[in-house]
Amino acid sequence: EETIEIEQVESRPEVIWTFDNPLDEWGASGTFELARNPSVKPNDFVAESILKGEVPVAEADTLMVLEQFPEGLPLERIGGIVGEIRLSPEFATSDPVADVRVILQSEADHWIQLGSIPVDKARGEWISFRMEVTDPQQLKAMARLYAMRFQMASKKSVTGEVYLDNVGFLIR
Repeated sequence: EETIEIEQVESRPEVIWTFDNPLDEWGASGTFELARNPSVKPNDFVAESILKGEVPVAEADTLMVLEQFPEGLPLERIGGIVGEIRLSPEFATSDPVADVRVILQSEADHWIQLGSIPVDKARGEWISFRMEVTDPQQLKAMARLYAMRFQMASKKSVTGEVYLDNVGFLIR
């Protein structure tokens, strides 16, 4: 006979990218133009991905991919991501289901889509997001995590800016 005690795992957010430092220090790349914008939030810099009428297609739909993690980050304890997103008020697409997809990539599971943020929800407003990894196999894959990806999904052309700030991980 054995007794097993089950406890709920608690997570704390750990912001890694505030985008206050110069762009070349972010360890970021993307399909679209990346910039550092000082005017979207008062007294704060944010990451900006600029879309100029492109139709996002496979292999050319990345708003930003972050691959440079701080030394000492306990990858095996990552249980999700946190951050803030906003789209410019003039952001435009005729695709009614366009969204921004949030994906983690690991050598053990190359494509872990945590969720998506509908374009209409974040247009002109800062939205805080918290997306957790719930699948036990995907939690195991976090130990070999190598990238966090933000992807624009739209079947029509997209024009405007996508802003990100205070992006990081949920540490279990």
